[in-house]
Amino acid sequence: MPVCDEDRSRFCITNEELIELCRVSKSIDRYYKKPYDIEFGIDADLPFPENVIILQVRPESVWSKKAAAARTEKKKDAMDRIVSQLITGVRVK
Repeated sequence: MPVCDEDRSRFCITNEELIELCRVSKSIDRYYKKPYDIEFGIDADLPFPENVIILQVRPESVWSKKAAAARTEKKKDAMDRIVSQLITGVRVK
């Protein structure tokens, strides 16, 4: 179904709901002491903050696996690092 331009440029959640999601997400992160994927819903029929509902929490897997692989990767000597950076590029901050 097509979405009109006015609705397309409107935010889906309010600033209050966003702040509440951040607050709840940080408390989940502190509780489990590691990153988690969090699914949430906003119930339009409930008042704030009861309308912000956590649907599912599961361990984050993609970035955690990449970080673990990086930690266990064998240390490269200087020439290996230089060649690797030349091949893949270096991200400038």
